[in-house]
Amino acid sequence: MKGECSCGSVRYALGAAVQGVYYCHCRDCQRLSGSAYHVLGIVPRASLQVASGQLSSYTKTADSGHAMVREFCTACGTPLFLKGTRFPEIVMFTVSSLDDPEAIRPGFQIWTASQRSWSRIHADVQSFKRGALDEQGESP
Repeated sequence: MKGECSCGSVRYALGAAVQGVYYCHCRDCQRLSGSAYHVLGIVPRASLQVASGQLSSYTKTADSGHAMVREFCTACGTPLFLKGTRFPEIVMFTVSSLDDPEAIRPGFQIWTASQRSWSRIHADVQSFKRGALDEQGESP
């Protein structure tokens, strides 16, 4: 799979199968997406290949209490990648930045304790009030 930022200066490729896709309703993702949630995919960190463009980043303590490095295009500010200290072997990418975001579908949602009352995901999607790992030991 391949993707890019809004202005097209950052291009990337994912060299491995996507391990999971989820909706995140945490307050950080709400603020960063400018919406009610972010839709994120998970791949092994080593499989991410940035082909062009410049990334900038900042580190913030997430609602989980763990440090998250958020990477974005320096030219247009599009959020692209998240790397956490809790899961150093994976990278999360914004599904909306994929060339074909229809190619994958979210399977669960996390941080529903912060979910906006006016934004509901399909009832058949598995839900976690906090992170899935906090409740079941499965994913970020």
